[in-house]
Amino acid sequence: NIVTSGTEIAIDDAVQLNGANGATITLDTTNGGTTLTGADVTITGGVSGIFSTRNANNSLTVTAGTAGNVVLGSLRGFTNGGTGSLVNNLTVMTAATINLPNVSTLGGLVVLGDSNTSSISVGGALTSGNSGGITMIATDISLGGNLTAGASISLGGAVALTSSVVLTGDGISVLGTGTIAASGNDLTLDAQTGSTGAGLVSVSGAISDAGRLTLVDSTGATFNGAVTAQTLQITSTNTGTVAFN
Repeated sequence: NIVTSGTEIAIDDAVQLNGANGATITLDTTNGGTTLTGADVTITGGVSGIFSTRNANNSLTVTAGTAGNVVLGSLRGFTNGGTGSLVNNLTVMTAATINLPNVSTLGGLVVLGDSNTSSISVGGALTSGNSGGITMIATDISLGGNLTAGASISLGGAVALTSSVVLTGDGISVLGTGTIAASGNDLTLDAQTGSTGAGLVSVSGAISDAGRLTLVDSTGATFNGAVTAQTLQITSTNTGTVAFN
């Protein structure tokens, strides 16, 4: 673990999470919450990325405080490092902003942000483990790559697409402000990841300026705001009732 009291943590290299199988490594610039504002946490990932010791199911928790910005993988994201294993769970719950610029693959779940987080940016595809969900909470959420979850996907905030995106999970929810600004990009909502049953799709706000909006394998879908798209496509007979409220 690395713990500071309001001092930045910056690692300009690949990072391997060592420890006994199942260990959780903590990077904390708030000294356990005593310095609430915290400080920035940055890991570039170097050449090999951010990964766990081989055959160790280790996780990473980052706490950067109300003023701390988190950047994970500016050079390379979460990988198996070539000779290691995937990081299991990734949790970044206390941070002003969170940025995952590159493709990242986790072995477990992904939890990013809380009510104090102003923005989350995901620049590349983000994949969680076979039974791991993806949860993001922030005022603004920017997606530049696909999200693929072994369980459900939950996005709490105003979502903006910077490229065409596929969201795949056993249930997909866009909550809070719940809007999706597609900016002409395509959006696919696939509510069944694998062999388990499909889930529900729920979008609480408007979807604006989508190129093609595609709904796949959902037990039902509810869109509570206006939907604007050049093309709307439902591609599976397994999809249940679709409601536009």
